[in-house]
Amino acid sequence: MGIYNKIPRIPIPACLPMRYLISIECFFGLTISYVIRFCLSLAMIKMASHHKSAQADTESCPYNASEQHANASKGDFEWTEIEQGRVLASMFVGYLVAMIPSGMLGDMLGAGPMLTMGVLLSSVASVLTPLAAYHSSITLCVLRAFLGVFEAMVYAPLHCIVAAWIPPQERGTWSSVVFSGSHAGSFLNGVLTGTFLGPMSLHWSTVFYIYGIAGFVWTFIFLFTTYSRPSDCPHLSEKEKKFLEEADLMKPLHKEKPSWSKVLTNLPVWAVIVGMAGHDWGIFILVSDLPKFMYAILHFNIGSNGYLYASVFFSIWAVGNITGVLTDFVDKRKIIGRTLNRKIGTTIASVGPSLGLVLSVYTNCSVELALVALFIGSALMGFFYSSLKVSPIDIAPRFSGFVGAVAQTAGAASGFAVPYVVGALTPNSSLSEWRIVMWVSFIFMSVTNVFYVVFATADIQAFNSPEDAERIKQEKEAKKAEKEAKKAGKKGKPETMSGGERRASKKESMEGGKKEGGEANKSTTEGA
Repeated sequence: MGIYNKIPRIPIPACLPMRYLISIECFFGLTISYVIRFCLSLAMIKMASHHKSAQADTESCPYNASEQHANASKGDFEWTEIEQGRVLASMFVGYLVAMIPSGMLGDMLGAGPMLTMGVLLSSVASVLTPLAAYHSSITLCVLRAFLGVFEAMVYAPLHCIVAAWIPPQERGTWSSVVFSGSHAGSFLNGVLTGTFLGPMSLHWSTVFYIYGIAGFVWTFIFLFTTYSRPSDCPHLSEKEKKFLEEADLMKPLHKEKPSWSKVLTNLPVWAVIVGMAGHDWGIFILVSDLPKFMYAILHFNIGSNGYLYASVFFSIWAVGNITGVLTDFVDKRKIIGRTLNRKIGTTIASVGPSLGLVLSVYTNCSVELALVALFIGSALMGFFYSSLKVSPIDIAPRFSGFVGAVAQTAGAASGFAVPYVVGALTPNSSLSEWRIVMWVSFIFMSVTNVFYVVFATADIQAFNSPEDAERIKQEKEAKKAEKEAKKAGKKGKPETMSGGERRASKKESMEGGKKEGGEANKSTTEGA
């Protein structure tokens, strides 16, 4: 961390707040890392030979002559569907192993060094991919596993960046900007990879070299223009410094370790973990297996596949940034509570995409209707970035890297399972098999969303810091005392009588008054 801060930086004009610059650069870093991560999904169509089952699929969508010729391609490798699934899934092995350590190191050392090394090493792995593939599928699996480690070093510390630089009232907008880089990467992957392998007819290995070089360029720019925390940055304008001080973001980096027991026994943390598993199942169906679905069922050639595949992720990116601004608008004006705000966004981001997946396989082979279902359903996933994605920062800003990494590990487990499950469920790539895949996705995403809605909150949790633990304890005691005071006040009040009891009491009072009046008159007469 000390060495990282001693690297000379390029002064940035004060007209651009540093928190915005860092958010934009993180967006591009995540974009490049996602292109590197998932370009293999499209390249696989050219890399491996694809053979339709000899058994006729009576529900299959029909080919036209040009499509059948275009899809009758032979790749460089004779890999089965299971082997292709293994290659695609191998990245998640490293991703699973490295995610939590990367989040903890981001909290303790700062996000800057982790991000820089993560993108740099991912770029190296990208350049080495063709060499590994030609050696063997096992060698490629090993390299992809290491790529997963490097990608975890990129993704987990982004929570630390947002928590360190972005005040709560701006997190909906700027967390959407930062994390929507994942869908921008998927969009560019579709457009660029589709262009390179389709109209330009470049060899599949070319894409890995191009994206690796892009990663090297980003690493150089990020290293010499950004800082991990506001307290490390000498170039802050007085206006921004004052704004960040008011948001309590000018504190130096703390090097505390989170309590595993307190984190893993916290229900709101588990709500984020389970919710992330459901979301990532849906997103990795789109990222890893949507190209295969479009190729095998809808019969797109690689050029069309890339562009239409890209349009899905462009819609997610666009909706994500719009809803980020909308979420902050609602939050600042307190139209609804922040917790309800998060739950509504997460539900839309779950129900919409899962319904879109199911509807896409019930369009009676109408390509247009299938694309509409996928496009609209997937676009609603953009609500995720200003809701569920912000939850680790909401509940534990000091340990957002760790909590986010734990949740992302559950998401990575989903990502690891998706290619295997899809490969096992679609051995013949038939329409009926893909329907099973989509229904499994719908059920899993719905169940995990219900768990999140029941147990999630946007309130800071006690394990975040001793000060928060003490504050929460005092708030609970105050509420308890207030409740007991109300209860005692009710006991101190005279018991209320029913209408009949009040009338009877009034009658008795009147009769008593008449009796007393008669006795008084009698006494007066006797006295006279």
